[in-house]
Amino acid sequence: MKATELRDMKPLELNKKLSELKQELFNLRFQHAINQLDNPQRIVVVRREIARVKTVMHELHLTETVVKVDTPAAAAKEADAEKPAKKAAAKKPAAKKDAPAGEAAEAKAEKKPAAKKPAAKKAAPKADKPAAKETVKEEEAAE
Repeated sequence: MKATELRDMKPLELNKKLSELKQELFNLRFQHAINQLDNPQRIVVVRREIARVKTVMHELHLTETVVKVDTPAAAAKEADAEKPAKKAAAKKPAAKKDAPAGEAAEAKAEKKPAAKKPAAKKAAPKADKPAAKETVKEEEAAE
């Protein structure tokens, strides 16, 4: 099926087509696993058809999103939704600047990350072990 034919379909029809293709792909894979598949190339064709359907569905989703934003009412709603967010973002830095020095120090102390754990001790190289034995032998000889 060509992409132009898919673009003429409604979203519900596209969902139905997608589920049919996925079921067909499942059956083809099953037949392939038990060596009963007559045309192995059909798996590739079905996978590509699934990709085409998903692409057209994504295009429809994108165009619906663009259409919603392009309408004047939607643009006004979006602008209203952004205003409180901008005001809230502007208030946060101002509140920190107005805080007294004691409160600012406490805020910084609270934001400090937790102390790092000490690194694991590495095993001593093998060359050090004979040196330790020599030290013990030297101490015994000194006695």
